Amino acid sequence: MNYSKSWGISLQSAFDDPLNRVENNTIRETHGRDLFGGYGGAVTLAEWSTPIYALVARNTLLGGNGTAILVRGDYNGLIRDNHIEAFVGDGWVGDPAATTYGEGITIQPTTVPVTAVNNTITDCAIGIMLRRGAGHVLTGNLVENRTLNRPTYGLYANETFWLLSGPATATATGNAFRNLTYGVLAGTVKILWNDTTGRRWLLTAPDLVLTANTFEDNYVGVEPQL
Repeated sequence: MNYSKSWGISLQSAFDDPLNRVENNTIRETHGRDLFGGYGGAVTLAEWSTPIYALVARNTLLGGNGTAILVRGDYNGLIRDNHIEAFVGDGWVGDPAATTYGEGITIQPTTVPVTAVNNTITDCAIGIMLRRGAGHVLTGNLVENRTLNRPTYGLYANETFWLLSGPATATATGNAFRNLTYGVLAGTVKILWNDTTGRRWLLTAPDLVLTANTFEDNYVGVEPQL
């Protein structure tokens, strides 16, 4: 599949079946937004009812403004052995005009953890974006910048959301982060608080466990930021 104007492959509220697989595809130039303003990726897992299993493996995803792999619902997702390159967005993190940042893998389920293993992510503005959900496992992934002359992030856990399942959390083990502005950005968790003063957002830190990761030639290895 080449040159998708919006998304590439989308599993949306598919049946809960271990045969749900997106494997061995090549997808080029997906732009992340459809004609109705909806957001997706080269591969999108979107679920609206019960937790669902899906495997995304051995795909080659090349070029786009949005995200290469988007997990947007409670898929019991295993993302492994994918080659992802050149998802750059239409603006940088912090740019109010940006509609997409450019991510290799975006994780934002509600309750079911996602596992990402042995993926190679090159020249993406953000390698792995953690948005919500607890207990995610990130193991043996390579995130590397070779050509982008702009801020780049290996693991971006900033402005995540505290849901009923708790804050967004992840264990990252044996990953390599190379030539990035930030290897890991551990930013803020947003909690919607309601008391006698009214509803408001409170900020705290995400819960990340980093073990045996490699940081090479990054401007900053790990940045805690509140």
